[in-house]
Order: sequence, then structure tokens, then C-alpha cells
Amino acid sequence: MRKLVTSLVLLVATAVSAEELTVDKILAAHSFGAPPERIVEKINDPANTVGPLTMEGLAKLRAAGLSETVVQAFAARAPQPTPTPVPLKPDDPRLELVVEAFGKGVSESVLTEQIRTSPTGFNLTLNDLIYLKQYGVPESLVVALQATKGVAGGKATAGAAPGAPKDVTIEGLLLVKSTFMRKNRQGTLAFSGDEIVWTDAMDSAQSVTVKATALERAWLKCRPLPAGNFCYELGFSMFKGADYSFLDSGESQGSNENVLALREAIAARYPKMVFEEKIKR
Repeated sequence: MRKLVTSLVLLVATAVSAEELTVDKILAAHSFGAPPERIVEKINDPANTVGPLTMEGLAKLRAAGLSETVVQAFAARAPQPTPTPVPLKPDDPRLELVVEAFGKGVSESVLTEQIRTSPTGFNLTLNDLIYLKQYGVPESLVVALQATKGVAGGKATAGAAPGAPKDVTIEGLLLVKSTFMRKNRQGTLAFSGDEIVWTDAMDSAQSVTVKATALERAWLKCRPLPAGNFCYELGFSMFKGADYSFLDSGESQGSNENVLALREAIAARYPKMVFEEKIKR
């Protein structure tokens, strides 16, 4: 009781130290006859803090007959409750299983195989992509999911993907040269019919054409980042042939969209292709 009286005296007095004003203190001051303008002055005093105002507290202030000026002043300074964020849900509920499996430590290679042999494809929406990004799903899995778009009925088999994937041309790539004295070559890579065609931007004699059906294995060079591996270079080996490696021209600016497009083009033709990730720290 003594503490309450002390608080009321401090509220009504002209010179007081800083304090936290609560709904109960305001009600008590009002019941002891503190004028509304004095209560508002105390509320607006920057030296004082104001406690939270719940719907119940607001109702109590108004039920006690406090001036609306007092009520509005208190509400204006009361801390606003932090809204509880609503967890993002994907449009395709199967993605929740992908996120759960990844979060529990299932390897990317195993998940990629499961994704590619799914009976039906994943037609990712923008909401799905945001959901996957929010939970840190690496880009390699996102690309594998996107590669299944339009696939329906039955598991993919070895060899080229059914449904004759469309021809595609990928720009923004550099053909990596293995020796220091030979600069990387700029050009475009096209998947046309059953051929992979590299067209050199400066010298047609440097262009290369190989049979897509001879593609034997593929790998990615990546850097580990908090949000997942950043893969900036893709290479592949031809059966009884040469190796080729392509660097994303935007790698120095933090972009790898061209390498991801190349990976998607290969995955569309060879759904069971497993891309080895070589981590460079």
C-alpha cells in the first residue's frame, strides 16, 4: 500500500524522477483526482516510459471514465506488440518433405536422385522458390527440382530424358583453358538436337561440336556460403573424348545464373545425371 501511495504522489507531483507508467498507475492517479492534463503531461514526458497497452487495459481505462485525451496519449506511447510471423508455406506441399530431409542431414546427392525419379515433376512457383530460399535449400537442389518441370508419370530412365527437350542456347560462359598462357574463350553453348555446340565468339576455328549422347559425367566447382554452395563453373567429360569446363562470366560479380542454366539443360536431357560438387575454399 505504501508503494502504491508513493507512486501516486510521484505521478501527481510537479517534479519527479523517471518512471514507467502502467495502466494501473494511470487508473490509480485518476481515482485520486489527478487532472487529465497533468496525466497527459506525465505520459508525454520523454523521461518516462509507458508500459504495454492490451485490449483489456484499453477497456479498463475507458470503463473508468478517463478522458479520451489521456487514453489516446497513452496508446500513442505504448510499445506496439511485435506481430508473430506466419510461417511461409509452399504451393507444392511436397517441398516441405524436401526441406525436412535436407534439414535432417540427408545428402544432396541422395535428395537429387529422389527428386529426379519422382513420379511427377515439380512446377515451382515464385512462392515455392522463396520458401526454399528461406530454409537454405542449396541451388543445386533447386535446379534439380526445376529440371523435373512437366515430367509426369513413371520414373526417369538412364540416357536422354523422354519428351525430346527443347533446343537451348546459353550465353555468358567462358570455355576454360587448362594452361596459364591460353586465355579462357568467350562464346555460347547450345544444345541442338543430339549435339552440344560451342561457338567461339572471336575465332570460329576454336568452336567445338560433340555428340550429346557421349556425355559421360559432369561436375561443378563451388564455394561454400552460409546460404548454400555457390557453384560458378561446370565441367563434363565425353565418353572416350575430351573434358570441357565452362566458367560463368558473372562469377566475379557474384552471379552464376549461366552455369545454373547449363546445369539445368544437362539435367533436362539426363535426369539421372549426378553432378559432383568440388568445393573450393
